[in-house]
Amino acid sequence: MRAALARWPLRGFTSYLDEVGSGAWLASAQGFAFFEPAAENRLIASLSVFPHQVPHVADLARRIPGLTILLHHMAFLGPRTAITRDGPALVTAAASCPGIHVKLSGAGNVAGPQDAYPYPALAWIGQLLCAAFGSERLVWGSDFPVAARHMTYRQCLDMVARHGPGPASASAAMLGENMARLLAAAGPTADDKSPLRPESATGNTP
Repeated sequence: MRAALARWPLRGFTSYLDEVGSGAWLASAQGFAFFEPAAENRLIASLSVFPHQVPHVADLARRIPGLTILLHHMAFLGPRTAITRDGPALVTAAASCPGIHVKLSGAGNVAGPQDAYPYPALAWIGQLLCAAFGSERLVWGSDFPVAARHMTYRQCLDMVARHGPGPASASAAMLGENMARLLAAAGPTADDKSPLRPESATGNTP
């Protein structure tokens, strides 16, 4: 992470965990050393994790409360991870950590082979996440070009605009305003005195 910060003006990064792994590395000493400079430089940690790994994400969030975390694809709740014991409870328990946000994306990746747009059998997932995290911590993602295997770009938008969780008044926030707020706060600033902040990464102009 330190090397990447020294080279690029980052606002965030993505990490994909192996589906069969426990995810314990996230909250280990090694994980803490990796994510701490990310928090100090206000990066968004976009994590592809599965329900059984989310408790370790929550542990990480508690150890580094300033870290902004974004979970991919509704935390992979749904038929794909239906065998995970107490999967929904593992995910919603993480809502107690205010730095954790969830992407409303990837319906085709979590659905069963019989499911198709607009995925009515998956509606409970968005509703569950909205109730636990609040619409202000849910952000839409297109998952393109991968999502093209399952639906069009317009349909991806409509998964939130027409079929999304929460009140209609929250759609605009979930479709872009929430993510815009996270991005606006992300990355080092001119006033940031962190020794980890490379001068080339400020992105400031006179």
